[in-house]
Amino acid sequence: MYPPNYWKKQEGQWFGSKYFLKEFLGCGAYGAVFRADEMLAERVMQSVAIKIVIADMDNLDNQLAELQLSVRLRHPHLINGITCEQGEIFGDLCLGLVMELADDTLEGYYAKQSQGCLLYTS
Repeated sequence: MYPPNYWKKQEGQWFGSKYFLKEFLGCGAYGAVFRADEMLAERVMQSVAIKIVIADMDNLDNQLAELQLSVRLRHPHLINGITCEQGEIFGDLCLGLVMELADDTLEGYYAKQSQGCLLYTS
């Protein structure tokens, strides 16, 4: 597990050849998520989220299979994966799941839901 400051240092860096990491959004045990711009010919094509994990060379086939599945999954309650990307962070091979950018966090969603909820007691 890498601490948040390890990942935060990647703000303002490139991941792969076309994703500019604009903002560190958070991290967990296996990786980090960034808000990024997909760039082409020096133009922003779209804003995305990228979940980046350090490649595990002993488990690479499983990691790649998970990425492929994540891009194919479609459900109204899931954020859609767009594509996969690879890049380097501090010399380590990393894999990325490029996703649509969510409008809110789960924490924000649940906070809004609880504000609209009325509790009745008898």
